[in-house]
Amino acid sequence: MNALFNRHAQLFFQSSKLEEKLDLTLEQIRIQTNADAVNIFIIDKRTALPIFYYGRGFGELPPYALQPDSWKGLVWRVIQKRDLVFLPNIWIESSSLVRKTAFEQYRFISYQGIPLTTNGKILGVLEIFHCQEFLPDSSWFELFRSLADMLSKILDTI
Repeated sequence: MNALFNRHAQLFFQSSKLEEKLDLTLEQIRIQTNADAVNIFIIDKRTALPIFYYGRGFGELPPYALQPDSWKGLVWRVIQKRDLVFLPNIWIESSSLVRKTAFEQYRFISYQGIPLTTNGKILGVLEIFHCQEFLPDSSWFELFRSLADMLSKILDTI
């Protein structure tokens, strides 16, 4: 795992394009958190609403990426809470899932979302999905928070 992280760091610092940095970072987050898919929603500066920005692990653009209200539900819950939202089984909350069809299509079971912040300002939301019920330990949550902080620093540059 260390060799993979070192290779990621080398590629990251060689890249000057934001998309490449995001792609490398999201892949590293997906690997380190053992996630099946990863999303970023960013806060649109004009509307102050979250919009889908980037995803990894879907094979193609997620079907909700172009839906203007795809942020409602879990993303909005993360923003309102201003902290991590962890659902080991999203189907317990199925009545409130705006992206239910996509979650079924990808067979997602577990959800973790965390706000991406700098200086107390929410820039967006990082979401990760697992296709099985996921019950991480405290070190996993520390890692997830650290990865979100790293991603927040990248997003703060745009």
